Amino acid sequence: MEKENQLTSQESLLKSASWFLLGLILVIFLTPIFLPNQYCFASIDYAIYVGGLAGPLAALVGFIYVYLTFLGQQRQLDEQRKRLDRDDALKEFTDYFNTWNEFRSNVKYSWNGKTGSQAFDSYWLNVRKAVRGDANGKKSLLEFELRRQLC
Repeated sequence: MEKENQLTSQESLLKSASWFLLGLILVIFLTPIFLPNQYCFASIDYAIYVGGLAGPLAALVGFIYVYLTFLGQQRQLDEQRKRLDRDDALKEFTDYFNTWNEFRSNVKYSWNGKTGSQAFDSYWLNVRKAVRGDANGKKSLLEFELRRQLC
């Protein structure tokens, strides 16, 4: 979550550049106040000075913020794609799980005449007994396999 809220290095560089440009624009507007002898507020020179310097800088700041907005939207779209992929995977899993439960409820196990989940339980109980050797006094399949590997 913190990573998502942090700005990337490119975005932080652009933000700092835009703040610098905004400060420069402010200095351009305030220069005639600090140097009143060289500028007259009623003259056309002041308007040309401000319009010629501050206008393009303000346009650049506007472009930077539009670009930052574009980057933010791109990041949100990427996060939305990831979320949708997770949701699709969850939906697929839910569909498979529901199919499995439906299949399991319809299964019939002819050995004990049981159906549904009882059929699976009975089947796996018989398999466990056969592997352990509990069924009918037979030797364990596991024991047989171990002896075969040792010899």
